[in-house]
Amino acid sequence: MRRKTIVSALALCSAVGCLPAVAGSASAAPRYRDYVALGDSYASIASLLTVEDKVGCFRSADNYPHVLAAKLGVERLTDVSCGSATTAHMTEPQRTPTLGTNPAQFDALRPETDLVTLTIGGNDLGFESVIGQCGLLSVTDPLGNPCERANRNPDGSDKVRRKIEQEVAPRVAAVVRGIKERSPDARVLLVGYLRWLPEATGCWPAVPLAQGDVPYATSLQQALVDVLAGNAGGNVSAFDPMPITGHDMCQAPGTRWVEPVVPAAPTTPFHPNALGQRNLGERLAERLGGTR
Repeated sequence: MRRKTIVSALALCSAVGCLPAVAGSASAAPRYRDYVALGDSYASIASLLTVEDKVGCFRSADNYPHVLAAKLGVERLTDVSCGSATTAHMTEPQRTPTLGTNPAQFDALRPETDLVTLTIGGNDLGFESVIGQCGLLSVTDPLGNPCERANRNPDGSDKVRRKIEQEVAPRVAAVVRGIKERSPDARVLLVGYLRWLPEATGCWPAVPLAQGDVPYATSLQQALVDVLAGNAGGNVSAFDPMPITGHDMCQAPGTRWVEPVVPAAPTTPFHPNALGQRNLGERLAERLGGTR
């Protein structure tokens, strides 16, 4: 009976044509085959226990590029993100504090690259210096907004915001143009910075900001993320993590995705932990649509 059924099926195939019976082959094909991850420490660092690079970039095996690559099933991930990177290091080598050298990140881009992620701009702004200044000023007026007042120009404009608009934004735009020139067919995803602070009050001294400067610092972070969003269009899109609340530095270990001055997870202060990178990578995979 079974032999007769098989013979009948073969006869039918010869008459009408049959596709190869490989179950799930279409759904298993990767949507993206050649993925390059560019950026600074918010792309490179997750757990310091899984650092893979040899040049001092602190590229972790559980950062969002690795999570995203695994979720999408890409054939090749080239992660060249590096702690302390600026927009200049897209086209120039970067000397790291451990005396290693990370090649220009654009060297990883190829004409066949079909997916690129980018997190950049924070070091061009010098956000660590801004937060450091805010921390020192917080002790002078813990309930006020001493940092915001210190950064106010005589005309009422903000020094930091002006730097974002006049210096950081043009540099990021140039980086996006450079990516499109080198990998013209790539889908480019500009990834913003995970939210640092709660929506209202902070948690001094774990995060040394005066209470009134918490909304100010958040507005600066949003302005920095908006620079990336401002370059979206065509095959370039942006992901803004700022609306994701409840996982900032002031939350308890195991809930927060970014660590405060004294980290509970094995990462550096004011940077994402492995939990944050994993959740970010999963959301990016959802944005990109998984596999086809």
